[in-house]
Amino acid sequence: MVDPKTRNSTTGMHDESTHTEGVGGRQEQTPADPGGGGYLDNCTDFKNRVSRERADAANDPRLADLRNYGLNSRWLTVASIIGFDEFMAMWQMLDEIACRRSGDDTAEIRFRLPRFKKYLKHQRNLYIKSLAEDKNMPTVQIQKIIEHENHEKLSPNYIRRLRRPQ
Repeated sequence: MVDPKTRNSTTGMHDESTHTEGVGGRQEQTPADPGGGGYLDNCTDFKNRVSRERADAANDPRLADLRNYGLNSRWLTVASIIGFDEFMAMWQMLDEIACRRSGDDTAEIRFRLPRFKKYLKHQRNLYIKSLAEDKNMPTVQIQKIIEHENHEKLSPNYIRRLRRPQ
């Protein structure tokens, strides 16, 4: 059973007798709940993102212009993180690359980007190689360092394979 207080923190559930026939927006006689949809307040990531975007747009009206243009919200987030000028330079570069590849200057830009997790794995492997080469650490000691620092349990065989010169 759902606790009415979690669904609406100020007024609880409506009494069944107050609802009229109809679904959704067709419930013309049902007044709006003055407490609002309190259960939506737990979406902090969205609220933080929206407030950050609004703050950025207030500080740089060019970001608001991108929003008004209809740019995808993911790209608006990228623009707010890296800055308007940097975003525009990146966008122009990607556009030029896409146009050269396809020969079509009207098509949308499409590109592939590896997963960030894969890059982190690459960095971890470089770190393991540097520990093995620079400090000449035993495999078991490298395994313990990685487990302690990265919270990853790697097999000794995996670490030995990384140690081999290529």
